[in-house]
Amino acid sequence: LFAFFMSRDFYATKKNYLMEEKKLRKEIQESEHDPLTGLVNRRGLERRVNDSLQKSINRQETVAAFVMDIDLFKSYNDRFGHVQGDACIKRVARSIAQTVKGYGIAARIGGEEFLVFVRGGSVQEMYDLAERIRADVEAMGISRGTPGAGVVTISIGLDVRYATPDVTLQGLYGRADKGLYQAKQDGRNCVRSTQMIRERRSRIG
Repeated sequence: LFAFFMSRDFYATKKNYLMEEKKLRKEIQESEHDPLTGLVNRRGLERRVNDSLQKSINRQETVAAFVMDIDLFKSYNDRFGHVQGDACIKRVARSIAQTVKGYGIAARIGGEEFLVFVRGGSVQEMYDLAERIRADVEAMGISRGTPGAGVVTISIGLDVRYATPDVTLQGLYGRADKGLYQAKQDGRNCVRSTQMIRERRSRIG
């Protein structure tokens, strides 16, 4: 009889533990994902990238950050309203996620801004992937709503380098963001990398 009650108490304790563990996993999952797009958020991105960076250092492989945002999104949002603006962000996020599936991590890090982290591959391969991301968004043909205004597009900044102990997500983001700024300066709907910026400065010099 004693053994029966002990086993029953043990089962109840184990059941409660499993329920609490499941609840905790759900809370962590929700805290690391953007509710609008379903992509990971900054918190989720940082945890995943920190784990990935160590693996890349051990394997002596390259890592890359793609920073991108929707071109002229404020004017789109002002014209169509926040509901349609959110729908646009969701469609762009879905396109980005589908293009990089199997390659890396896609995150929403701000209003209309996204970051993709990828391990392995040459500078050219990373640039080609960035071009596919850009082209796939443009190919959706989301109208900007006025004749001659074209469709919704994104600009992308890219930074690629070998993983070393001093490489961080913050550093990758900062350099890729400079590429994004250059893409905006060059007319939007294009990809610019930190490597391309250095080459351009070298030619000018």
